[in-house]
Amino acid sequence: MKTSLWPIRTGQRQAPWLWIGLMTGPWAAKLFFEQISTIAITFKLREFVSAPLIITLVASFNLMFNIFVGATCNYTSDRIWTRWGRRKPFLLAGWSAIAVGCIILPEIDTLWLLVGTLFLYEMLRDADNPYESLVNEVVPPHQRGRSTAALTFARQMMLAFFFAILIGRWDDSFALPGIGSFTGEHAIFWIGAVLALCSMAFVGFGIKETPPRDLPGQRPRLNPAFLMKALGNFLREVFGQRQWLTLYGIALAQMIFWIGFGSLAPLLFTEQWGFSKQTYGNVIAISTSASMFFFLPLGGWLADRLNRIVMFELLAAILTAIHFFFFVFLKLRSGDGPPSQTSVIIYWVVQNGVGSVGVVCTVSMMFDFVPRDRLGTVCSGIGITRGVVNIFINNGIGLWITGVTFLGISTDLGNSTAYDYESGFLYLALLGVLATAVSFWFARQVNTGRIQKLGMMEAQEAAAADSSARTSPP
Repeated sequence: MKTSLWPIRTGQRQAPWLWIGLMTGPWAAKLFFEQISTIAITFKLREFVSAPLIITLVASFNLMFNIFVGATCNYTSDRIWTRWGRRKPFLLAGWSAIAVGCIILPEIDTLWLLVGTLFLYEMLRDADNPYESLVNEVVPPHQRGRSTAALTFARQMMLAFFFAILIGRWDDSFALPGIGSFTGEHAIFWIGAVLALCSMAFVGFGIKETPPRDLPGQRPRLNPAFLMKALGNFLREVFGQRQWLTLYGIALAQMIFWIGFGSLAPLLFTEQWGFSKQTYGNVIAISTSASMFFFLPLGGWLADRLNRIVMFELLAAILTAIHFFFFVFLKLRSGDGPPSQTSVIIYWVVQNGVGSVGVVCTVSMMFDFVPRDRLGTVCSGIGITRGVVNIFINNGIGLWITGVTFLGISTDLGNSTAYDYESGFLYLALLGVLATAVSFWFARQVNTGRIQKLGMMEAQEAAAADSSARTSPP
């Protein structure tokens, strides 16, 4: 029977590619929200404070609440059912908070008020975490490889838009009839609010969640005994299976394909290298465009033809070497000035391209190991483990750069208080060594049968049952 194109529904045997194309919209919007929480907030904080450690600490609000709020929402979305569905209520709440926050944040002009508002904003916005689970409920396992490429392409387009067009206009002033004068800073936050409202409208009116086979029957009660039991169940179900723990280890290793300087990247470009915000945006936009039109198609082609686990091992090792050799290049270059823009662009294009291929080859692979009714649970565990490690990584690079600078192993660009942000490339290389080791460990777990492709098995069983029902006599 042919699937109708509207509305989008979860739990179908085949998802029309129109559905997947439309669902890339909120996924790309989530990327924009992340750039607000890292790049835009860094420039906003820089108006009040300069110490890298303080900037990374405040920027960690997002990572902290991804652990507590995001993971809780993911876990709970597997275990509730409302008249609106099980994932949608969380998405609507999170995007509402983003829309309101993006109107308020650019108007704040004191540090203490900015920190307090960010605390509330990041806490509430992480309620949108179940969107990945919703996507994987719409897209069946056999389509997730190509859908991952499409979703990543949309995120890369949003990234190019953010860096090529918006970030360089941060300090510019504009005037519109009826609105008056505003800055590029206001424009970035206002666009975030519009994207949040559009995502709410799309999910609220365009997606219909089909009930799971076993609807949750117990209503939560807010008494201590129930809460303690719920906490015990949460810890047991999220962290009590070897299968899930192995996947969490892989989720951490996969971070090597997208982690970088985080909230300190803008300061590497603008303070140590002396580039303008627009030059910084251009470098990121060029590397993103190369990824969209060359590396992502290459990754999709390779992912369908080669062993994805072998690709995981190979690409993690290659990316580690790229970080290390660029660090060596920076330290051995002649003169005290910044590196050439050409060398920076080449590095960013290559490392971002390898990372994009790594994402396509490995992220969709993970959910082959997860059945539909545990997608939220595993995403919750991934959110917790990645969130905890991300806090250490994000603050770790701040500590690393601060320590290297004050130990005297720094590149001074004529400012005695300059921080040696370049040393962060060695930090990334060391993380790459750990990620590569985990990828080899994961290959051994799969080869010895210690973890099973439960999601793929579930899909195959459902397809077999459906085929049997169609061919059996009435």
